[in-house]
Amino acid sequence: MHYSFSLKSSRIQQGFLFGFGCLCFTSLWFWPSIDNVIYLGIRVLTGLIILSVFAYQGYRLTQWRWDIRLDSAGAGELRQCLALESQSFIQDKPAIVTPVMCVLFLTLSSEQGKDKASSQKRLLAVFVDMLNDTDYRHLCRILSSSAIR
Repeated sequence: MHYSFSLKSSRIQQGFLFGFGCLCFTSLWFWPSIDNVIYLGIRVLTGLIILSVFAYQGYRLTQWRWDIRLDSAGAGELRQCLALESQSFIQDKPAIVTPVMCVLFLTLSSEQGKDKASSQKRLLAVFVDMLNDTDYRHLCRILSSSAIR
């Protein structure tokens, strides 16, 4: 039996990104105060680069959407929304299930004929607000039951 879940970006993820961006941006306050035009230009340019990188990452995070199909044995498919291709995966370690998040340890199968050397390992963190309450509880039950087997 296959179960399907649609993951969207989490407020927790966005909060971590915002906090890390603020930490990086406020680090500019600790630069020494030197009255030099070139130094001031480098400082302003660094601030603009930090601001633009985190603004872009924040935009990308709001567009983040994945579909995950999971069976009771722990195998499944991972597909980015609006993408045509999906990647098959297996769970190589038992998932960590907590009330705030689930952590899945996935091994994505390779495109070129199931070669073990080209398979990728991926960590997927599913926060509680990525799904509605019912789906999150259902996902936790599936992951807990597949860890027991």
